[in-house]
Amino acid sequence: MPEKEAPHSKMDLNNINSLIGLYQLTLPEKKVSNSFGDRLGKNHGSSIDFQDHRSYFPGDDLRHLDWSAYARTDQLIIKRFHEEISPQVDIVLDISLSMAQHPLKWERTIEMALFLVNLCKADFFQVKLWVLGASSRLFVQELQSHVLGLKVEDGEGLGLVLHRPLMLRKNSIRFILSDFMFSESVEAIVDQLCRSSAYVVGIQLLDEFELNPGVQGGLRLTDSESHDTLNLRLTNTICERYIERLQNHLTMISQKIVSSSGVLFTQKAQMSLSELLQELTKICQVISVR
Repeated sequence: MPEKEAPHSKMDLNNINSLIGLYQLTLPEKKVSNSFGDRLGKNHGSSIDFQDHRSYFPGDDLRHLDWSAYARTDQLIIKRFHEEISPQVDIVLDISLSMAQHPLKWERTIEMALFLVNLCKADFFQVKLWVLGASSRLFVQELQSHVLGLKVEDGEGLGLVLHRPLMLRKNSIRFILSDFMFSESVEAIVDQLCRSSAYVVGIQLLDEFELNPGVQGGLRLTDSESHDTLNLRLTNTICERYIERLQNHLTMISQKIVSSSGVLFTQKAQMSLSELLQELTKICQVISVR
């Protein structure tokens, strides 16, 4: 399969490790009930840790009836337990060709992926890394080495989930790293990636030119994945139309992620990893300053 070199020679692993000491990964405030795992949540679920009682309502699980309380009071009362939350993270990384259309965009994405896998390790979260390019691959060990060895591939990227859905864990926290620069089946792809999650963070790092191309005169544009070319003169009108379509595209993705309890984080790849994390913590429930 065709691959494109995307070097990480400028990557400062010491800087990434130092940033991990400044942040922590936490569980989301709102959770799906009846999930299973290792940590106690704020909602009601089905662990063995008793929380309190409430009156029975039709449709409640009869296994939670407190029969001793019924014998004493002649009233149906339900035992409530702390919800269990599994501290699991699924990271989905898009390595399709468009991710390296601008070198800094790829470098920042890889830095963010390295930060996330090591943050999960530092905070004792079970993490799996899904890489989607020409095919989908799953890594569960030596994640830093795998991330550093990645190259972009000529393939569908996130679109692969429409043909072969990933076995993402129920109620996991999910980080989706992609430029989301695909026009077909956008909602279906995002829906597959968000389904049955606890919280979703879409991380979209784009080059300044992708966010706001500006008037450039005559250009020859090449689609990095289909390889189609287009000779175009970037006028004010064309730039304004592009920005409007981009905003509509991002709004669609953001609404889909938000509806699944999550957030879409879109920023310039020209920002440093430190600057990006400062902005991310302002809108993200699951990463905060220590």
